[in-house]
Amino acid sequence: MSDFLTRLAGSALGGMAGRGVGGGIGGAALGAVLGHLMNNQTGAGGLSGLVDKFRGAGLGDHAESWVSHGQNQPVAPHELERVFEPGQLDTMSQQTGMDRGGLLGMLSQALPGLVDGMTPHGRLPQHDGEVPQGEGLGGLLGGLFGGGGRADEGGAPPRSSGTTGDGIAEALRGIGPVRRT
Repeated sequence: MSDFLTRLAGSALGGMAGRGVGGGIGGAALGAVLGHLMNNQTGAGGLSGLVDKFRGAGLGDHAESWVSHGQNQPVAPHELERVFEPGQLDTMSQQTGMDRGGLLGMLSQALPGLVDGMTPHGRLPQHDGEVPQGEGLGGLLGGLFGGGGRADEGGAPPRSSGTTGDGIAEALRGIGPVRRT
């Protein structure tokens, strides 16, 4: 698994644990799930592939809302069954130790914020350099599961509170259902 997906998985793990979502999922398992979601590609190519899966399932309007500025449309767990092949869902369930319903519930909560945070310019990135990484990614992704805000006005990611999983929570803070103007 790439370093990018490893960092992203590690970040997601703590945020989920902070909200009681996906408890017990290991970073490697979550990284594998992210790899499946992004067709084992990183950056712009993987994100475009993920959005294309939603378009192909008739849910392009959902994914486009996550990419564009404005309110993120929610996606229901049962709708995700149209996006991913049964074999993919089975593999992701096995890797996380979650049943299919739990996995779909977790993904329905995570994906809008994840895609939103990876598309800060309101469009799909054309190349990997446009995809937030490193500290910027951490600041953007910090609140996917734990609330909070995006990076502070100075651009710094939120500070850690010192609890277990903070590195992960910090990397996901500030995403959730956000509105961009």
